[in-house]
Amino acid sequence: MQLSIIIINYNTFTLTCNCIQSIYDRLTEVDFEIVLVDNASVECDPHFFINKFPDIRLVISPVNSGFT
Repeated sequence: MQLSIIIINYNTFTLTCNCIQSIYDRLTEVDFEIVLVDNASVECDPHFFINKFPDIRLVISPVNSGFT
C-alpha cells in the first residue's frame, strides 16, 4: 500500500461521494486505500457509501467525536 486516505464524514453524503470519486478518477497509478470515518451522521445510512464504493473501508462511529 503506497497511500492511505482517511476521510471524515458528517452529514455530507453527496460531497463525500464526489470526493471519493475524484480520488478514484485521479489516482490511477497509485496503490491506495480509502478509509471513511462516519461521525454518527443522521442524513442517511452510512452503508450507502459501501453500496456506491465497495472497496472503501468504512468505520462507523456511534458518536460525533469531531475531527480528532
